[in-house]
Amino acid sequence: MRLIREKFPHILLCLSTNGLAIGGYLDEVAEIGVSHVTITVNAVDPQNRQKIYGWVRDSKVIYRGLKGAELLLDGRLQP
Repeated sequence: MRLIREKFPHILLCLSTNGLAIGGYLDEVAEIGVSHVTITVNAVDPQNRQKIYGWVRDSKVIYRGLKGAELLLDGRLQP
């Protein structure tokens, strides 16, 4: 996004994410000038969420099943 901002300074920047660990990037996203952020939440119940997502990666670790489903929501709720 930084490269896009540098090359096209007047373009509207939008970000779409599943929200995992987004809290750690909010200052940087704002600094770059992203004006719209969409966080998708496909299910709140981990039992249903594990049917939607086959796996969830947090950093370099991949989680499957209920653990991945729980991590996806928990990661969104962290600052």
